[in-house]
Amino acid sequence: MIIHLKELTERYKISISDLSKATGIARSTLTPLIKAPSEIENVRLKTIDTLCDFFGVSINTLLEFNPTEFSERYTINSLWIAAVSSTAYIILTRKLGEKERAVALEMRMSFGANDDGPRISILINALSTEAAKQRIPEPIENNIDGSLFYSDLLSRKKDDLKQVTKLLIQSVFLTSGNPFPEYKSLISETKQFFAEWSPNDSDILIDKRLKFVLDQNNELHFDCFETPYIKPSDLQPMKNNTD
Repeated sequence: MIIHLKELTERYKISISDLSKATGIARSTLTPLIKAPSEIENVRLKTIDTLCDFFGVSINTLLEFNPTEFSERYTINSLWIAAVSSTAYIILTRKLGEKERAVALEMRMSFGANDDGPRISILINALSTEAAKQRIPEPIENNIDGSLFYSDLLSRKKDDLKQVTKLLIQSVFLTSGNPFPEYKSLISETKQFFAEWSPNDSDILIDKRLKFVLDQNNELHFDCFETPYIKPSDLQPMKNNTD
């Protein structure tokens, strides 16, 4: 959070002493808000309300929310390939302040093609805590239920949904340590990735599918949301047609 009290006092040419007298807020409270705002860990709502009222500004003018960078919020801790080689299991960690929560994700993939060439279709299942215990080969600390994780993801106006999906695609398909070596040639020819989410083993697909494309520099970009068409029952193990 960024506090803009210093800018307001400079704009209106008012000293800390005069501001304290005018608002009734102690100098000991105002001084760090102005001189060391980055060190402030908490501030009373009454103080914020009084300052906004005094300067005649909205709370968005006084305070600016500075969210943690995406790369600092989400990290992939572990990745396994199931016996059915078209399925991967991932532990994704979500940072909440100083704490971390983990969710188990199951990714089921299949190859296909359309008018634009080869594509990979992906169903991402945010596992329930019970399903995670059964399918993940090691204990998960601070595990959260898949539906709760997905609800939190959607509450961020689809930006985190796109970023998390992109992170998963990059980690599974586009890293040097590709976990599907038997499909390396097929993956290298693929420029389109279609992903859908299905929390807690549900057959009901949430929202629309996300389309990502690789550009000429092999950089992955979100393209658009499209009407869902994948059903969990439709996904079959990938076949290696390079033979």
